[in-house]
Amino acid sequence: MENKLTYSEFQEHLLQAVRQELKTQGSYQCELTHNQKNNVESAGLIIRQEDHVIAPVFYLEKAYQSFLAGMPLQQISRELVEAYQEQVLPEVDLPDLTDYEKIKDRLRVRLVNRENNQSYYKQGPYKLHPMGAEVLYIDLENQGTERMSIQVKTIMAERWGKPEAELFGTALENTQDHEKVSFCSMNEALQELLAEEPMVAPLEESPMYVLSNETRKFGATVLLYPEVAKQIRDKIGKDYYILPSSIHECIILPKEKGMLSVKELRDMVWEINQSQVLPEEVLGNEVYEFRDTVAKVKKCSKEERER
Repeated sequence: MENKLTYSEFQEHLLQAVRQELKTQGSYQCELTHNQKNNVESAGLIIRQEDHVIAPVFYLEKAYQSFLAGMPLQQISRELVEAYQEQVLPEVDLPDLTDYEKIKDRLRVRLVNRENNQSYYKQGPYKLHPMGAEVLYIDLENQGTERMSIQVKTIMAERWGKPEAELFGTALENTQDHEKVSFCSMNEALQELLAEEPMVAPLEESPMYVLSNETRKFGATVLLYPEVAKQIRDKIGKDYYILPSSIHECIILPKEKGMLSVKELRDMVWEINQSQVLPEEVLGNEVYEFRDTVAKVKKCSKEERER
């Protein structure tokens, strides 16, 4: 039966169905892709009109679940083509990626997961960090409200002929200039989220803080900025733990007597990552700390976690 296709077989059958659907509608290219993103590899279908520079990727996990639930392959194909035709593709200012002088101002750095993610971050230059891996990106500006970016691959960096230290230094400076730090109490963050909700009960005071950037996109990266970790310590007046909420933000928890143990905090981080954070947005399952006497971010030791 058709609905007994494996995921791999489904992808091939859907590709042929979409090609057939587009056959009478113009000149299109259609192909399968497997994109390695933070922590996960996703199968997708690319549809490109021949005179367009960019093309959307339609990821297929949900489509396959619909197929297994009984939706006919032809209906899935038709809906996918309709979705492609309804969207407005942005006009992207695509630079010459081989010319370092043209792209150096677009370089950015991100902090991503490294625990189960080597095939992703090792596609290009990277630096290991106590909380993950630092990865280089090129920011692609466009004329709409959305922003696009691509990871710097090894072959790109080799063509530029620049030392990796220079690339990461430039990327960090650019990122600091374009992604300002956002640091607020947990109560302030929740009040911002609930601002539009009517009749919200007063929030209990929370000892925690939220660290991110102003766009809330890859906000954990601000921990790479020089002096940020020390500035937080100066602001709250205490050493603190760092809980990696996601690649977009971290929770700052001042150290207090009678608080949860590091092991309990680590269990909490793991549980939240499993139940509330998308796999591609998980930063890590460990707990980190900043102590004024050490003056740097470090992972809590095994002895501390177990105690």
